[in-house]
Amino acid sequence: MVTTQETYSTKDALSALADRGHDTTAHVLRNVEKQLGLDIGRSGTDDDEGQRLYTEADLQLLERVLTLQKAGLRLI
Repeated sequence: MVTTQETYSTKDALSALADRGHDTTAHVLRNVEKQLGLDIGRSGTDDDEGQRLYTEADLQLLERVLTLQKAGLRLI
């Protein structure tokens, strides 16, 4: 069975995270990536409009980080 890897533009990723209860911004996502040294959204680099592309695994990781932040834990 062949599975396809869906990717999300920054706008679509923010919308998907909002649907999961995380109201955030592209700036926050970039800060999370930078602070944790994550290589999120770089597998496909940027799309034609300059938006970063995120995979479902990227979104799941970001969702975990945002959940921990919501619980009061800080990024180090």
